Amino acid sequence: MSRVKITRQAGKGLTVTTLAGPELTEIYATLTHAGPAESPAAVVRRLAALLRQYRAAVVKLDAFGAPRRLAAYSARLRSEFGAPAWPFTRVTDGAGTGAGLPGLQVHAVAGVPVRTIFLDGRPAARVYEDSRARYCAAGGLVPPDARAPRPRQALAALTALERTLGLAGMTPRDLVRTWFYLDDILDWYGDFNAVRRGFFGRNGIRAALAPASTGIGAANPGGTALVLSALAVRPKTRGAAARPVPSPLQGPAPAYGSLFSRAMEPGAPGGRLLVSGTASIGRGGGTVHAGDVNAQLAFTMKVVGALLAARGMRWADITRAIAYFKRPADIPAFARWLKRTGTAPFPVLAVGGAVCREDLLFELEADAARPVT
Repeated sequence: MSRVKITRQAGKGLTVTTLAGPELTEIYATLTHAGPAESPAAVVRRLAALLRQYRAAVVKLDAFGAPRRLAAYSARLRSEFGAPAWPFTRVTDGAGTGAGLPGLQVHAVAGVPVRTIFLDGRPAARVYEDSRARYCAAGGLVPPDARAPRPRQALAALTALERTLGLAGMTPRDLVRTWFYLDDILDWYGDFNAVRRGFFGRNGIRAALAPASTGIGAANPGGTALVLSALAVRPKTRGAAARPVPSPLQGPAPAYGSLFSRAMEPGAPGGRLLVSGTASIGRGGGTVHAGDVNAQLAFTMKVVGALLAARGMRWADITRAIAYFKRPADIPAFARWLKRTGTAPFPVLAVGGAVCREDLLFELEADAARPVT
């Protein structure tokens, strides 16, 4: 594998991981409010300074927060950058209160050309490549008709993703990671899974090669049934092919109807791991520690920790993560777990979001990277 130098820095309201390879540099940043009174404008100014520092181009930007905060982020981004040319996914605090940790998560690159894919006049994806692979980061994809039945909206959003990938010279079989934010998830998660299985099946995506994924309950400012984002990799060499990673402590998700892999190695330079949204679900597919957020959190972190360890990684290797809590009042449990276990803080946003079962209270997704020579 290509030699990749990894550097990490953390400050008030900003954590940054850079992965500098021989051809391109990737920057993963989590930006939060340094204090309760800090404005969205200040957060966006930090983003602008970061991009100038690395002479980097955003390939994917996700914003989380209450509706007013999302509107403020959008306005300030337009003021700072003009009409952004990157995909922008906006996710409303799933609990509807804004009680979580609002902020931005950014993936940017430097050293290579970046091309924007427009779909129906809006930026839907950014494409870049090196000698190993072509990469496509898509986001902010929503169905065109918010009044249509939810399953039809899900298919429309997936079709938009397929069109976007086609414009990038790729297909859904190149997907390595997907994110689905479903409004009122508990009312239609089964229908969504049926639509996804059908879409994947028509595109030749078998369970053994399904991408890593997050499916969480959260609304979006457009009022559609869902918003989705994704990462696809089209390898140019055999060594760049993506590989699914089974969980040492959980059974495969397709066994109970959800078509995704527990984690994926995406084939990018260096050692990478994309961990799917992970909740307190046992080997047999049943909920573990129903109703107990602290026990669910500890079990979930054990599962994710085992996935990291299976690839020689630790919590310190996390480049970005999102912790979803069904109940905003439970969010401090994450900091308590870090303190109790002696785990150093890593780049994470803690937000409100309904998990896919009534008795699940917590879910964690994460990306990690370690040097490989």
